[in-house]
Parts: sequence; structure tokens; C-alpha cells
Amino acid sequence: MLKEINEFLQSPDRLEVLKNRLPEIDGAELWTSYSVLAPIIETPEGPAFLYEIRKDIFTDIPGGICFPAGQIEPGESNWEAGIKGITDGLLVQPEQIEYIGLGNTIVMPFNLVLHPYLVLLKDYNWTYNHDLMTGTFAVPLSWLYKNPPQYYVSKVKSVPCEDFPYEMIPYGRDYQWREGVYPVYIYKYGERVIWGMMARITHTFLQLMEQALTLTS
Repeated sequence: MLKEINEFLQSPDRLEVLKNRLPEIDGAELWTSYSVLAPIIETPEGPAFLYEIRKDIFTDIPGGICFPAGQIEPGESNWEAGIKGITDGLLVQPEQIEYIGLGNTIVMPFNLVLHPYLVLLKDYNWTYNHDLMTGTFAVPLSWLYKNPPQYYVSKVKSVPCEDFPYEMIPYGRDYQWREGVYPVYIYKYGERVIWGMMARITHTFLQLMEQALTLTS
């Protein structure tokens, strides 16, 4: 192997493979990835974000408020997974969905990656899959811009497994593991509370639309 590596390092043509390689998220094979579609619909109050209210059968977000999302399966593109999630959940057709733009990829500290998309959902008639959710509701963009989210942080700490070889690292069990923070946004719209990942995506897309408006004005 060492001989092959040496030959590889001295071959300009073969090195182009690494030079042209696009970076990926390291360790992504250990995580679950979802595409999240943040749909904007037209309402009497103007354009609004549409949210789903999930049933309590989902242990990750029981009774939670979410955007439509689809788990990315092997051989499936991010966009295809998102379309699967919104058509299955809202009982709409792919032709009703118009792509606007990509959000920022969110890498969660608990083996979860989210790929958000901003979309227009046309001719929505308030349909939804009764097996998956209890309803849908919309929040006007005008209200969201006038009512910034509450912002909190949740501490994130590395906790090694019980059989971790402390004797192999400096200071052993006294090693000072770094702590991080995870941002938590909360919107309260009437009796509805939009928080966590969906509130974060909401906040980011509001910022991105505002930035785009400034750049194009």
C-alpha cells in the first residue's frame, strides 16, 4: 500500500481526484438525514408559513409542530426526500410545489442532519394525512417579522462511554472536555408554540429573505 500511495502522490493526474473533490460532512454515515420543506402559502393575511401538527405517535416530536420533512433514503436525492415528505403529509401534488431556495444545512449534536428548502405551495386546500397529523395551520410572514422569536441556549457536553481509555489521554479522568451551546428559538403564536428546529429554520429563512430583498432593492 505504501508504494501505491507514493506513486499516487507523485502523479498530478491522479491527484486531481482529491483536488476536485467536494467536501462532505465527516461521519455523516452515522447520522440520520432529513430534507425539510418550509412551505409558503397565500392567505387572506398575505403570504404565510404552513406548519403541520404531528400526532403523539411520533416519539421524537409527539404532538409537535413541524414543517413537512422526509428522511433521505439511500439512492434518494435531498430534494426527492423533501417532495416525498410534503406530498405524503399534506396530500398535495409535486406540481403544486415551487422551489425558491436552499437554507443552511443544520448539523445537530445528536446525530441528525437537516437540509432545509424554501418553497411555494400553490393551491393548497388544507388537506393533510390524518394518519400522521392532527391538522395544519399558517402563520403570516408579517406577524413573524413583527414578533421575533425568544432565544435561549441549551448546553451540550461530551460524556465519554464507561469503557473509555482515560489512561491514554492527558490528565486522564480530569481531562477538561469542551462544552458547547445549542441555540433554541421559540415563537408563540396564539396558543401555538413553534420551537426548536422548526423555529430555527423559520428564523433563518426570514433572515435570508430579508437579506435577498436588501440585495435586490
